[in-house]
Amino acid sequence: MGHTERAMIAYAVLKHQLASADLYEGLMVFFRPVTSSLAGRLFVPSELATELVNRYALRVPALVLESLVERMSNAGLIRKRTERDRVASYEYVASDDIVTNASLPKITDLLDRFKEFARKQSSELSELSDASLDDALFDRLVRIESLEILSRRDGLEVPKHTARTITLRKKDVVTTDDKSQIDLHLDYVVPRFILALTESDAEGFDLLNDIASANLAAETLLTYREPPRRGEALDEFDLYLDAPLCLDILGVNPGREEYGQQLSQELKRAGCRVYVFLHSISEIERVLDARKQSYLSGITPFDRYQVDPPRVRDLVNALVGHTEQVLIEQFGFQVIDSAAAIPAGRRASVGAEEEKAIRDQLVGWKNADGREVDVATCCDLIRMRSGMDIQTRIQKAGAILATRNAVLARAANATWKTWLTGKNKGSRERIRNAAPLAILDKQLVGLLWITQGGQAGSIGRAHLVANCAAAIATRKDVITRVYNTLLETSEQSAKIFSALINDQRAERALMDTTFGDPDVITDESVLPLLEKVRMATAQEVESAKNKEIIDLTSAFRQRNGKLAEKAAQLGLERDSAVAMRVAAEERVSDLERAERRRKEKLIFRSFKHARYVYIAAVVGISFILGLLTYAIQRVLISDLAQPVLSGVWAQVQQFGIPGIITAFSGLGLAWDIPELIGGRVRNQVSETAFRLFAERNDVSALLEEYVWDFKANTIKPQQRPAADESVSS
Repeated sequence: MGHTERAMIAYAVLKHQLASADLYEGLMVFFRPVTSSLAGRLFVPSELATELVNRYALRVPALVLESLVERMSNAGLIRKRTERDRVASYEYVASDDIVTNASLPKITDLLDRFKEFARKQSSELSELSDASLDDALFDRLVRIESLEILSRRDGLEVPKHTARTITLRKKDVVTTDDKSQIDLHLDYVVPRFILALTESDAEGFDLLNDIASANLAAETLLTYREPPRRGEALDEFDLYLDAPLCLDILGVNPGREEYGQQLSQELKRAGCRVYVFLHSISEIERVLDARKQSYLSGITPFDRYQVDPPRVRDLVNALVGHTEQVLIEQFGFQVIDSAAAIPAGRRASVGAEEEKAIRDQLVGWKNADGREVDVATCCDLIRMRSGMDIQTRIQKAGAILATRNAVLARAANATWKTWLTGKNKGSRERIRNAAPLAILDKQLVGLLWITQGGQAGSIGRAHLVANCAAAIATRKDVITRVYNTLLETSEQSAKIFSALINDQRAERALMDTTFGDPDVITDESVLPLLEKVRMATAQEVESAKNKEIIDLTSAFRQRNGKLAEKAAQLGLERDSAVAMRVAAEERVSDLERAERRRKEKLIFRSFKHARYVYIAAVVGISFILGLLTYAIQRVLISDLAQPVLSGVWAQVQQFGIPGIITAFSGLGLAWDIPELIGGRVRNQVSETAFRLFAERNDVSALLEEYVWDFKANTIKPQQRPAADESVSS
């Protein structure tokens, strides 16, 4: 396992330690590999500070490490060796190393992918060793806000209207700390790789974000002699924002909107007192007005770059002339006019010497107006603190500047310490421990995270994304330089470029080719550069088309596969439905047959009961006729005054004759003599009884389908052959 992998693992472990353990306990775990490697040697804070820089790119003042001696001793990292005159000396102790197997495979994979990515992006980087590229990724990841490309202001070179337009190009200032071509390429490639992970490997990006966030917290804890504590209030923290940070918060810097919004919310939640100098407001208004004027530019080749997105353009138009009011009313900031707020005595304490010292350190600024605003800001902050005692705690230090510009922060702090020394404001140790005059926005984010916790931790992610997006953002000075140089070289090529650059793929190809550096564009290099952009754009278009074809083919195949599966599924469903329908029809048919049989039985039962009524009617009518006959006989015999018979003949006369009549009448009714009244009555009674029985059994509707004969004792369906349908009850 290499040096870079160990460092990245240490930060990844520290991130999880900070989420659960005491802040400094997490740092002790972080220090453990360093102290173990120095076991047995005398503890020297400056030596430990050097090791932290070499291993983790973590710059910690030696005085801060001295203040952590007791914590390190309690953690078992060092132990007391001797003590003389109440001054103890310590030595390093060997201890268990940090856990490394959790993130190692993913870190190794990320480093391998970065090396492949970097070597494809730049031929210069392809010659670097694996270790050099690993170090480059780690070093820039933990100080992403300090990349040189971020501190370079977009140039003010104006696009030419014609080839005959004369423009004065400002002479580039070369300083002793100018970066090599390889460093410039790395400053562009590393952010490009990190942003690519957000789309292709969310887990890998989260791991890099954890590493960057842990470094942010560690630097915040180890930068100050008396660092902040978790849960500590920031209501006495006087924070001054420079113009670029205000533009982030206002939401007019593309790519930094989310970061600016989260930063303003956390500042308000922490209760910080946030100020903006009036001269910074003037600079903001100047920037916004310039952007508003660019919207009216008539140079068509650069409409995409002169004109911001519609949302930003509307916001810029609304803010021009109202920036101060918006910052006060919407964000709760206070605007300070330093000329009126700083007494004359304090103003005189900082003069031309300090202004020159700051100006000399900002010599690389291409925007002279912006540089003078920064000089005024630093000097006014020193004046504000000039009447205060030196404070070591940043929360109570007084006015402090927050900026994204690392060069400006270094210049402000160096001038502040020099001024304190020159004015004899305290002892050398006291001045060395003094809270800084300026901090980076990275350190501000760390301060908010450590003290406030909770949602403030998400600012670290937004901070990383915002800085990476800013590092690879399309630069107007690059586009303008190419266009102007082409006009001087080949007007036809300038027309081609102006048409080509409106494609976002050409924009990305131009930035990938120049690495965001306008100084690489010369009369000799511009035509080959244009050809590279054309080829890269064509290749990207071809790749995009090929990918589109592959995606469409894949989608077509997937669609056909899904359709085939759907068709098979529908076929199965159809077969199942048919089977269910057939089964249902059979079931219905069975139920209908069963119901039919049930109703037939009920009809036959009703007929049987009606047949009983028929027989009862025959018997009843016969009995009635017998009674009538007997009654008539009695009347006739009485009327005729016939002699009374006696004996057997009298019984025959009295009962025999009615009995014979009754028998014959019953026999006549049984044989259905229709002309007789009794036969009709019998039939009507039987028919009525049959229908009543059928209605009670709920089968009266089926009677129309049957014919019946009570005399023959038969009932049968009307449509069936007589041989099959005749049913005897």
